[in-house]
Amino acid sequence: MNTEVTHGLSPYDKFRDDTAMKFFGRSLTLAQAINQCVSCGKSAGTFKDERYKREYQISGLCDACQDEVFKDFDEPEA
Repeated sequence: MNTEVTHGLSPYDKFRDDTAMKFFGRSLTLAQAINQCVSCGKSAGTFKDERYKREYQISGLCDACQDEVFKDFDEPEA
C-alpha cells in the first residue's frame, strides 16, 4: 500500500484501508476522499437517506453496492 496514503492514519483507519485493499483492490481513504465507491469505483453521488450516507462513511459503499450487500437483511421474514 502507498505509505503516503496511510501515513498519519489511526490504527483503526489503517485496518479499514488494508481490509478494503484486500477485498476491493482500492484504498478506502482515497475512495472516500474523491467520493467514490470502494467496491464498484463509481461516484458515490448523493445518498437515498441518512442511513446510506452513514454506511458510506463506515464502509465506502455507494447506494447500489449497499443494496446488494445488505439485500437479505432488509427483506421481511416470512
